[in-house]
Amino acid sequence: MNHELAGMIFAMTGFAILAIVFTVLARQVMLIMRERTRTNATLAELREQRRLADELATAQRETAQALTRLEEVEQRLATVERMLREVDEPVLAR
Repeated sequence: MNHELAGMIFAMTGFAILAIVFTVLARQVMLIMRERTRTNATLAELREQRRLADELATAQRETAQALTRLEEVEQRLATVERMLREVDEPVLAR
């Protein structure tokens, strides 16, 4: 009877150890999967931020180009206004 009891205790201890090992492994796998999901989400956010930064840089370049063109137009307009004043002065002096 003692041998049977010892065998049962040994088997139950073995099952308990296997259950603990399985539980720890399952938990670690779940933690790894959760971290991988978080990492993928973080990578997606970083990609989106890079895309937005690229769009912003493009918009800034386009704005700078438009500003340069506007400055050129202002210079031309100032020249035309000066020319008109020069033409109007002799006419008004009469």
